[in-house]
Amino acid sequence: MNGVLAMVLWAMSTWVGFSVSMRYQARPAAIRRLRGALHWMETEIVYGQTELEGIFRHLEAREEGPLAQLFDELASALAAGSRDFAPLYGAALRRWLPKARLGREEQSVLLSLGEVLGKTDRQHQIKHLRLAESALLEIETRAREEEAKYARLSRTFGFLFGLALFILLL
Repeated sequence: MNGVLAMVLWAMSTWVGFSVSMRYQARPAAIRRLRGALHWMETEIVYGQTELEGIFRHLEAREEGPLAQLFDELASALAAGSRDFAPLYGAALRRWLPKARLGREEQSVLLSLGEVLGKTDRQHQIKHLRLAESALLEIETRAREEEAKYARLSRTFGFLFGLALFILLL
């Protein structure tokens, strides 16, 4: 019985290590997708002169998972004729960004962007989109460094911790 318990604990510990590692690996990719979405928004505002609702609908179609749901909720809020978009934008970000493997830093950048989206002229919005993209690039660089540091470490630690438990229980 102890052997089976030891094997189960070893497998679970290894699985936890790999799960933590996958979170470190998913964040830079999620930030890159978000940066791409902001760049696409900027292009649509500059060249397509598309309204925000249309931009969010296009982004919803391009993305998948939580980001698509975020853009759907934002487009629906605009379609409903919401007078004060910023609070709805903030609530949607707080709800969907953690599910998209994005952290508080990214949320902070996007919340500040939400204060100007749809409220200012095109040039001001473009300026803030570029600032957000540049901030997200810095965050992505740090996330890649964290991934390089901690992803392998968490996998190894999970495996070795499970191995230690296995040895102790036998």
